Amino acid sequence: MANINLTWPQVLAWRLAQQHLDKPAPHDQMLAVVSRICGLQAQVMSAAALALAARVADATPDDVAAALWTQRTLVKLWAMRGTLHLLPAADIPLYVAAARATRRNHMRAGWLKYYGLTSEDMAAFLEAARTILSDQPMTRAQFSELVVAQIGAANLTTALLSGWGSVLKPASYHGYICFGPSQGQNITFVQPHHWLGDWQEVAEEYAIA
Repeated sequence: MANINLTWPQVLAWRLAQQHLDKPAPHDQMLAVVSRICGLQAQVMSAAALALAARVADATPDDVAAALWTQRTLVKLWAMRGTLHLLPAADIPLYVAAARATRRNHMRAGWLKYYGLTSEDMAAFLEAARTILSDQPMTRAQFSELVVAQIGAANLTTALLSGWGSVLKPASYHGYICFGPSQGQNITFVQPHHWLGDWQEVAEEYAIA
């Protein structure tokens, strides 16, 4: 293959274009843009809205809220690097399959010991998350209470109530938990399969290829 000589301005222009930062995409391409850039980092929701507005013409925080809670075309969950992202609903099975195949810290002895858990506790928690949550939003406190009651692991309470969500993240990697609309100052969780309705499983081998 022949070498291609590029100037730094050409390289930088290409990178800006790939991120849709050279010129805003049409408003009706919002989901396509989010998909192409592999989601919006959403540890701070206002930052996610700002990142979208920089890439999509006339995109507003209200557009983000509508896509998340009314249209359900965007989903907020723990994904890459264990951080919160907004991802298109259609892409969620792909990201879940990749996370399930690659993010397995929660099965390491050191991680389990730090949280005072056993591998059996974690397996029971994942099953509880899968079965307890539905498309009806549930606060963190409500979810934690039901999990502890179902699996009898009172030592999970503190970790489940932690704002860091460290113990909750493995459930996100398995596609068992994502965020629902807040109830006042309280965040809520729902079960992605029920929340989205149309879930097409993706093979892990394909997701990480």
